[in-house]
Amino acid sequence: MNDGFLPKAAAHAFAAALLFAAVAGVSRAAGRPVRGWLPMTVLLLLCFAATSVRVLGLTAAGWLRGFLPGVSLPTGILVAHACLRLCGRHGLLHGRDFFGLWGFGAAAGLILYPAAMGWGSWDPYAAGWSRSWVVITAGILCIVALFRGHRLGMVLLATVLAWRIGLLESRNYWDYLVDPLFAATALILFAASSFRWSGRQSWGWRTNKTKCQVT
Repeated sequence: MNDGFLPKAAAHAFAAALLFAAVAGVSRAAGRPVRGWLPMTVLLLLCFAATSVRVLGLTAAGWLRGFLPGVSLPTGILVAHACLRLCGRHGLLHGRDFFGLWGFGAAAGLILYPAAMGWGSWDPYAAGWSRSWVVITAGILCIVALFRGHRLGMVLLATVLAWRIGLLESRNYWDYLVDPLFAATALILFAASSFRWSGRQSWGWRTNKTKCQVT
C-alpha cells in the first residue's frame, strides 16, 4: 500500500468534493444555486476545512475510506463532473461520453469482480501489479478513444498518469480503473442505455416499415 502524501491528499479531495456536491445540490434544489467561480471557490475551501475536522479520531476522508474503500479515477471524475454541473458549469464529460464510460466500467467490472469472488481459476487482478495486458489494453483503448474524439480516452489517460505517480493507496492498476460502486453503476446504466437505444431502433424500423406499406 502507498501511504504517502498524494493518496492522503486525493482521499481528502474526494471527501471534500462529495460534500461540495451535496451542498451544491441542496442549494440548487432550494432555488439558490451556487453560481460564479468565486462562490464555488469559497464553498470548496469551506468543504476542505470541514472535511479536515476529526470526529472520533478520524477525518471525513478516514470515515469515507471505511465505507467506500478504493475509489477509482472514473468515480472521482464523475463526482467532479457532478460538482461542475450542479453549479451550472460545463461538465468534464459530454452526453455521448457517458455511454462509452458505462460500457467500459461494466466490462471492467465483469472481468475483475467475478474472478475476485472465486468464480474460476483465473486471477486478472494479479496482472494489475505490473505493466501487463491490463495497462496495454487500457492504452490501446485510450488511443482509439482520443482519435475518435471521445473523452473516455482522457479518463483512461488520467488513470495511467495517476498510476504512474502513485495517486491512490493501491499500487494495482485495476484499482485506478474501476471500483465496485463504479462497476455496479456502470453495469446498470449501460444496460438501461442499451435497452433505450434498441427500443428507439426498433421503433424507427417499425415506423419506416409502416410508411413503406402505406406508400
